[in-house]
Amino acid sequence: MTSYRGSESNGRLSVVYSFPHAIGAPGIGWTAWNQVTELVAAGHEVHLVSASVARPI
Repeated sequence: MTSYRGSESNGRLSVVYSFPHAIGAPGIGWTAWNQVTELVAAGHEVHLVSASVARPI
């Protein structure tokens, strides 16, 4: 297995998710919300940077 700088042995990712619109809003905001919540549900660490939040994460 290849090891990369910052990788963890347990397979968890640490992700910075930057989104310039309201996360959770209809359209692309809903898609972004789903991506973030599924990453968290899979056990990954997600740091979200967004213009605003239309639906709680």
